[in-house]
Amino acid sequence: MNFTAIARTNGFLRIKALLRKSFFPCIFLTAFFLHAAQASAINGWGDLKLGLSIDRIVSTIRASYPWIEIKSVIDSDIIQENEKFFLETYPNNYFSLCQMQFHMEKMYLLRIQFSKRLFSYNTLYSQMKTRYGTPNTITFKQIEWTQGSRKVILERDVTVKYLDIAMMPGTNQAAHTVDRKEQTSVKSILESL
Repeated sequence: MNFTAIARTNGFLRIKALLRKSFFPCIFLTAFFLHAAQASAINGWGDLKLGLSIDRIVSTIRASYPWIEIKSVIDSDIIQENEKFFLETYPNNYFSLCQMQFHMEKMYLLRIQFSKRLFSYNTLYSQMKTRYGTPNTITFKQIEWTQGSRKVILERDVTVKYLDIAMMPGTNQAAHTVDRKEQTSVKSILESL
């Protein structure tokens, strides 16, 4: 066997070993990240999903969460007269508070204040970090994950907010505009120093 044949054989063996070593980890990582991307969508809590209608939310609560009791009686005439609607539940063993806000009969905000007796801030944070990945914003008061127009916010008082900004009524968008104007004013004042 000459030198060229040995070099070709060794090169082929090296490539074959490299493929064997890197192929399966690449497949595993691809499958893991595809699964993680599917599992981390910000939709809401359990079966209470952002964008669902009031009727669907009420029927889901009654069917899947019998321990959650809705405070208000829902009158379809009131819902049809108002663009905005608010739903709240009584406290229970797991939640101190659960509120849902609707615009055009679709839920755009779900706010859950968990029982401090059963849930800690760190427990919620680690579970949410596992599910949604690295947070987009971390402040002393809250941690925020954002995906497109949807956000999930964990606040220090063990409150979790699921929010769909695209579905929010125009009044909240106006508040964001005012906030941007304040930031611009602060920036111009600081630049004047």
